[in-house]
Amino acid sequence: MSMSKATSLAKIVMPPSKLASFLNWNNNTGVLLALHLHGNSVGLAVAQRTEHAVVPVGAVDCTDMFHGRAAEYLHRTAPSAGERGDDPRRAMRARRGALEGEFARRIAHVVETHEIAAIVANWPVAPDGARRPKECGKVLRVLDIMNTHAPGVLSTTRPVALWEEQHNTVDTATGMQSSQKLPSDILMDFMDTFSDRPSEECSSEDFLFVSDTTQNRSSYA
Repeated sequence: MSMSKATSLAKIVMPPSKLASFLNWNNNTGVLLALHLHGNSVGLAVAQRTEHAVVPVGAVDCTDMFHGRAAEYLHRTAPSAGERGDDPRRAMRARRGALEGEFARRIAHVVETHEIAAIVANWPVAPDGARRPKECGKVLRVLDIMNTHAPGVLSTTRPVALWEEQHNTVDTATGMQSSQKLPSDILMDFMDTFSDRPSEECSSEDFLFVSDTTQNRSSYA
């Protein structure tokens, strides 16, 4: 896949109804990719509109990419006299950049292999519809990593929709709310919602949502 200049996420992320309209959903034969962030893993699935079938294509463990090993770098003992001492923070940033680049390349390979036309990512919300800041922040970080390290994977011609996913169950091990849905569920929900339904036009409120979501992603980190 050829490299190109990254486009602002605010121009790439759109509401699901706008994505369906963009794809001319009822006549489109393109392939969709689901990005489902759950914990420290990003699950992937693909679906073709004409077959209305979803196929899982694996998951990527992002534990190191999200959390790294800061303690390992920041608590290194200072080098002795005469020894070469690398800046631990610089080493940590370099390793994080390498992990992010590897992740972006893996997603780019899936996009290229399956000729993906658009992407649907989960958008974790509480039962009352409120955003879950930590989880939403991680979703936006994943998109930002892809956009930074693999420009062109996300673009105005291959946009992303954020699909609301309620987190209303409790993980007994952590006590945290979590989702039991799979990447394939996101695509099935999307297809079931927009199949045999007239494409909807994007309203001004939709654009406000896109702008607010992407421009404030740093507050969720």
